[in-house]
Amino acid sequence: MNYTNREVVRRLKQYDMFLSSLELTNDDLQRERICDQLDKIEKQILLETNTEYEEEYMTLLSEEPKLFSEEKARLRNIISLIEDRKKYLEDRKLKHKRITGSLVELTTFLGEDKLSDFKNRLNIIEKYEDNKVKQEKIIKEMKSLDIKISEASRNVKANTRLNESLENKMIKKIDNVLEELNLYSLVDQRSDITKKQESLKYALDMAKDNLKSARSLGDSSYIIECDSLLSEVTIEYSKYNEELNILKLIDIYDKMTSSYEELLTKREKIDEIFKNIDESELYKRLYDELSKQYNTIKLEQRDIETYEKLKEERETMNKILYDIDEENNSKEFKLVLSELIRNEDRIKEERVRLAKRNEYNERQKRIAEEQKIEAARVRRQKLIEEARLKEQLASTERLKKLQDETVISPINEEEKEEVKKPIPNPLKNKTFDNLDLDNDFDTDELFGKTKIVPNKVDNLVKKEPIIEESKEEMPLWEPPVEPKKEIREEPIRKEVPDRVSDLPRVSDFVPKEAPKEIPKEEVKDLFKEEDNKVELNIEDKKEEKSKKSGSIYDLLENNKNIIWKSTGTSDNINKSTIPVIGNNNLKPEILGSSKVDDLAFPDMNKKEGEILWKETM
Repeated sequence: MNYTNREVVRRLKQYDMFLSSLELTNDDLQRERICDQLDKIEKQILLETNTEYEEEYMTLLSEEPKLFSEEKARLRNIISLIEDRKKYLEDRKLKHKRITGSLVELTTFLGEDKLSDFKNRLNIIEKYEDNKVKQEKIIKEMKSLDIKISEASRNVKANTRLNESLENKMIKKIDNVLEELNLYSLVDQRSDITKKQESLKYALDMAKDNLKSARSLGDSSYIIECDSLLSEVTIEYSKYNEELNILKLIDIYDKMTSSYEELLTKREKIDEIFKNIDESELYKRLYDELSKQYNTIKLEQRDIETYEKLKEERETMNKILYDIDEENNSKEFKLVLSELIRNEDRIKEERVRLAKRNEYNERQKRIAEEQKIEAARVRRQKLIEEARLKEQLASTERLKKLQDETVISPINEEEKEEVKKPIPNPLKNKTFDNLDLDNDFDTDELFGKTKIVPNKVDNLVKKEPIIEESKEEMPLWEPPVEPKKEIREEPIRKEVPDRVSDLPRVSDFVPKEAPKEIPKEEVKDLFKEEDNKVELNIEDKKEEKSKKSGSIYDLLENNKNIIWKSTGTSDNINKSTIPVIGNNNLKPEILGSSKVDDLAFPDMNKKEGEILWKETM
């Protein structure tokens, strides 16, 4: 701390001035006086600096931090302030004593007795934060360690399943070989084999001692005899020792094990037994495979050790986490940290809430922007569709105007008015009871000038029969044969129109008048296409259209291609009164047939039926 108070600066300057005077004088009395003044000035300096220190100390002490970082910064400042004050006083004390030889009494200053508490509080906060960091680190390491432990556990379990398979295979194979070699019979001879093996072991030891004595004596004959005896005993002992080891194998090879240690011990014993019977047939058949199994089982020890090591490491980490949790939840820590922890949690929640609010606002902004973009796209699409529709309408209008200005659709005003004129209905607002069919029914009004009359019952039909004009009754499908047939021009057919108004009308098919002079009689095939078409004069065509009657029945009556005939519907009805419509334009080859009277409805599957169908269409 730097003391910059004006009074402190003035006192320090006085002190330096008197100090200079003290260095310049040699008078003891004068020096004593100067030292007294220095003592007084020193006390004033201490008092003035203490006042400035206390102001700074109380300012730091009155702060109310809410976060760990703020509290740590405050405590560090307080501790630094107290320690600086203490050091400043110690330095002033030593300096003044060196100059004057006297000691200025130092009084305790504010906060000196609380320095240890401040340090302890700071240590608790720092320890808590370190514990949290260490805890997070350990938890992260434990997650990775759990994965390793899981893998090691799977390896151990896999090894366990492998060991079970190896054990079953080993037991089965040893059992088969023992059965093949008839070695199970040794079980019944166990006692005899044991006794003979023990006696031969004693004899073997004696033979070895005799051979050793003979060699020490140097008698060659005695040595040979002892060596021969040793060989015989050795061979006999090896036989019974082999049988005894086989019995040991029989005792343990099918013994069940519950742990890896028991399995490993069992395999070690079996391996040792086979090493003692390395000259036997049993060894030759089994040792290679059993040795491989034994080596495999020994290697599994690494997996087990790794698994156990990982488990121990995790236990250590669990203990560390437990100690950290106990320390963070201790009474001493809670007393210091409870308020700060609550403040930290509250601020974190506020930050999370603020982050969520900001995220929501950003999302709403994005949605609004997307909606604007979509609205603009819809407006643009609508404008495009409207422009396309206007273009289509304009194109249609241009096409319609072009068609109206050409001869493709020559409809005059009279025809337009005639189409617009409604057809009168004589039966409107009348019932069947109100109708006077004998007096008021006007067939001319209903059917125009045609000779068609509706089918009626005899009591409703007028008694005067309708006499046809010089026309014979012909069958429905047989046209009359005329001696002279007028050649009629076919109407000009248009191409397929684009509009309904362009479709051909009935008036287009009304034939022209026959020429006055009929040339040579000829028969014309109406179904044969002609290359040369007759061009009609537009003016003549207009005149023909002007002569067209306003009723469809007039058209039917004036059409010479239609023959009116009567049909018989019932015996009670006059057949001569019912008209029949026939076709006068059938093919000439049919008209000239001798079987005209026998004509019937042709079969549609035959050629005649096909021709008739085309004519009908």
